[in-house]
Amino acid sequence: MAFFNECIFEKSPNFYLSVFGRFTTFEGTKFKEGGEFISSIFQGHLFLNSVLDAEGKVEKLFQSDGKLDFTWAYIYGPLTISDSIFLDDLVLNQVNIGGMLIAEGAVFLEHSTLILTSSQIRNECKIVRCSFKKSENKCADFGSTEFLGGLIIQNCSVINGKVSLYNAKVLKDLLIGEYKEEEKSNPHESFNITFNEEVNFSDLQVDGSFSCYRVNYKKSTNCADILVKGQVYLMTSKFEMDTNFNRSEFAGIFGTNSIYEDIVRFEGSKFRKAVRFLDGCHFKNGAEFYFAQFEDEVNFGGAKIAVNLSLKNTRFRHSLLFELKNIYGPSKIAFDDSKTKTKLDLHACTYETMLFPDNFKTLDDFINRMPKDDRSTWIFFEQFLRRTGRIDNANKIRRYWNTYEGEKTRLLSFKWIEDKVFRYLTRYGTSIWIIVSIVFLLILGNDLIRIIWEKEKWTILIHTALNGLAVAGGGVAADALRRRTWPE
Repeated sequence: MAFFNECIFEKSPNFYLSVFGRFTTFEGTKFKEGGEFISSIFQGHLFLNSVLDAEGKVEKLFQSDGKLDFTWAYIYGPLTISDSIFLDDLVLNQVNIGGMLIAEGAVFLEHSTLILTSSQIRNECKIVRCSFKKSENKCADFGSTEFLGGLIIQNCSVINGKVSLYNAKVLKDLLIGEYKEEEKSNPHESFNITFNEEVNFSDLQVDGSFSCYRVNYKKSTNCADILVKGQVYLMTSKFEMDTNFNRSEFAGIFGTNSIYEDIVRFEGSKFRKAVRFLDGCHFKNGAEFYFAQFEDEVNFGGAKIAVNLSLKNTRFRHSLLFELKNIYGPSKIAFDDSKTKTKLDLHACTYETMLFPDNFKTLDDFINRMPKDDRSTWIFFEQFLRRTGRIDNANKIRRYWNTYEGEKTRLLSFKWIEDKVFRYLTRYGTSIWIIVSIVFLLILGNDLIRIIWEKEKWTILIHTALNGLAVAGGGVAADALRRRTWPE
């Protein structure tokens, strides 16, 4: 055992390659110029704590005024950092910790960074009630570290600088923030953690669940190329700037009811199980799912979306739903048109089934939000509606699209004439009774002329004309029947 309690190191001590016993404490100790513990071995517990009185108040403060360096150290037991103050960096680079890492109530001041990089923590890591006051560059770096027992970050009221979990691995659960039932009535205004600068989760791997509760991200959040094997819950949080989930993979359930002030991108992301955007979820500047892949149900029923919902080239192998079933009745997707009319882009989007609110009674509103200039979108949509027996809705889609196409043709051109014939005689293949009636009248008129003016020579021309019109009308009727399925 080694007790350095309430000591004052005026100069930086050099414990390079030192070996400490099963219990080492620096409680209430002050390092005036920091300290070096490079390649040291701690065979048990290591405490960097302040001394507290019976009421939990600091009696003897642990403080490091210079850099405290534990690079390549091996700690067999837990590392506890409690109610301590760091004026310079705390370096835990390439450290191996056999027990828990608990940082509780620690304060990292304006020139201090918590550097926990390329390390391995074999038990749970908890960072609770800590303050990170450095605003320039990173105030906490967990890059390339393995958290074998999970990672919890809670009740950190001040995180001024950038935070990085780039290429980190969490073999159990990752929990950021804390859910409280009593604050459920006003969930998006009471935050457990506020990140004032960018947060980088890129290339993060989480083998358990990834949860964010009551977290405020004030700057950009980079979640690109992450892999989460468990559930993802981004709940009652706020993302004030752009959020990037591009090329990420989510093997478990994905759910969110958070507010996204800026654009959210899921381009090329893969979702293996159900995805739900729950009541309270608000995309205030649009959401992009370009070339995303969903293998299970996707439900936007609880979301409110402004500007644009882009599902361009997205693959829904199960279902795309815009109505969410709840205990108190279904929730329906809402479009926020306060800035501009919200667009719904289904360009080259494929799905097995789709559900609009109120069993497609709101179809007209969705049609008016979809881009008119993509033929494949309307073809696929109509085929789906016909396949599921919604014939009237399918006919409405066909007439809407073909009317738009007809308006683009040049006046009195062949295409213009063809469009007008099919528009007024067959309603673009959705109704054939008009053309069939005309053909019937032409045949009837032909027979009447033959009976009444049989000996007149001019009747030959009339017969020929009527027969030609009847044949042409029959061709139009046949094509109308063919158009009940869109041409390739």
